[in-house]
Amino acid sequence: MWLRPRNRFQSGRPVTTGSVVQAFTEQQRWLSPHPPGTQFNVDKRTRLDVLSPHRLRFTLPERDGALVGKLRAMHIMDARFWEDLGFGYARDESTGEGHW
Repeated sequence: MWLRPRNRFQSGRPVTTGSVVQAFTEQQRWLSPHPPGTQFNVDKRTRLDVLSPHRLRFTLPERDGALVGKLRAMHIMDARFWEDLGFGYARDESTGEGHW
């Protein structure tokens, strides 16, 4: 995955490889990152490596032709999102289901 160097969140903070790693790591901890359908979940054994300041590599435990679609469903947010309540992860015992 390549990140464009000048991309920014609405807060003005830059979108970095750290932003992607944080989002991926947090969502992999959730019991159900995509309650509408587990077909959007990325395999828990997937590894994410930072190759350079603007490049990441996902290493999957097996072939997954749907990965691009799954990444489309992954929420990448400003660090402020994770510092605050987020989707309710801190409140709702690791489910990430927010108010449901």
